[in-house]
Amino acid sequence: MRMSEAPRAVVGAFILNAKGELLLGKSPKWGARWCVPGGGINRGETMLAAAEREAKEEVGLDVRAEKVFGCGEAVFSKEFHKPAHIVYFDVLCRVKAKNALPVVDGKEITETRWVLPTKALRMNLVSFDRKSIKALLRLRGR
Repeated sequence: MRMSEAPRAVVGAFILNAKGELLLGKSPKWGARWCVPGGGINRGETMLAAAEREAKEEVGLDVRAEKVFGCGEAVFSKEFHKPAHIVYFDVLCRVKAKNALPVVDGKEITETRWVLPTKALRMNLVSFDRKSIKALLRLRGR
């Protein structure tokens, strides 16, 4: 990354199903750690719309983005596959169809798993998502 490049604004889609489970995926961009689907916010796109689009693109799910519940930044994180300055926004999302199954794109996400957020904290997570899952648990009163 050239030092003149601006930080990249991205969303993380924290997708919950009807059972209260969180969808995690393994991402080659994050060293095959577990993370939430997500990606860049396009020019003119809201954070909520970006989370809905990224969920569809990366895991094939139609979701309803409800609200932004957190934010942070990853500045040249060693976990990421290349040097980057990322400003991220955590978006709480719900699956629209009760029994919808994720479909991985094989590029951004290579495998998925539904887990209770408390159990997710025991997994090999991207550190930024670990922090956000803790915030999600506080938001939900757990």
